[in-house]
Amino acid sequence: MKNKFHVLICILLIGFSSKAQDSIFKMDGTVIVGKIIQISDRQIEYTSNNIIYSTNAETVGYVRFSNGVIERFNVIRPSVPAPVTEVKQAISKSDKKNIFAVNLFEIPFIHLGFSYERIFNHGHVSLKVPLSFSLGGPPDETAYVQNANGSSSNASFRTTYLQNKIVASGLEINYYPVGQTRQTFYIGLSGLVGSFYYYSYDTASYYPYYYGYYPAQTGKKRHMAMQYAGMVHLGGYITLTRNLIIGTKFALGYRREETIYVDYTMPKFQLDVNMALRF
Repeated sequence: MKNKFHVLICILLIGFSSKAQDSIFKMDGTVIVGKIIQISDRQIEYTSNNIIYSTNAETVGYVRFSNGVIERFNVIRPSVPAPVTEVKQAISKSDKKNIFAVNLFEIPFIHLGFSYERIFNHGHVSLKVPLSFSLGGPPDETAYVQNANGSSSNASFRTTYLQNKIVASGLEINYYPVGQTRQTFYIGLSGLVGSFYYYSYDTASYYPYYYGYYPAQTGKKRHMAMQYAGMVHLGGYITLTRNLIIGTKFALGYRREETIYVDYTMPKFQLDVNMALRF
């Protein structure tokens, strides 16, 4: 009777031990449940549903046996965001070294303005070529007259060039002190050359019923002039998406306009508002 009891206990123990499961915890968070049959330096063999499998030991963090014993293989480190410096470095070393921009400030004057910029020197230096031309908007036909002192009337404040532009282009050299980050700025020098129309009128005098003679404008004539400009500028970009950026630029310098009167040299201010694609 005792022998039968011992045999029954052994059968129960064997059945229990055969159903006990080991757990393999991998580095990527996967958990494998089975019965480990062999562990070596390179792989771990286990059975699951009476089928033998193996897994690379280098991908395993630790093993927990059915009896609660834990054997560690590699340290599982939680993933953490990269430091800000590493993110900036990744952006600056990006292969997206080209920027194509459309100048939104040109649109109210019925012009199309765009530019191409190529970035060099690990994101710190760039060359930019702007180009703009008229789309046939209404011209400013105000007389581009000459004062007695040899300067154009209100020339510094005229919008003749903006409204009557034919075509303009130039070259810009930019320096990015912090490189190509998600929000970045630049300083630089720019040179522009462009052509525009302006108007002159023949004058005749008339005598009003009260005092004095006043000129009357007749005989409208259209002329073409050239403008040359050199400026220093400050601008920046903000990254909206992976490829889409928006930016602005302020430039201040001098312009020279060659007309039938004299060649005028006057202050010049320029504003660009760019929607750009980085590629």
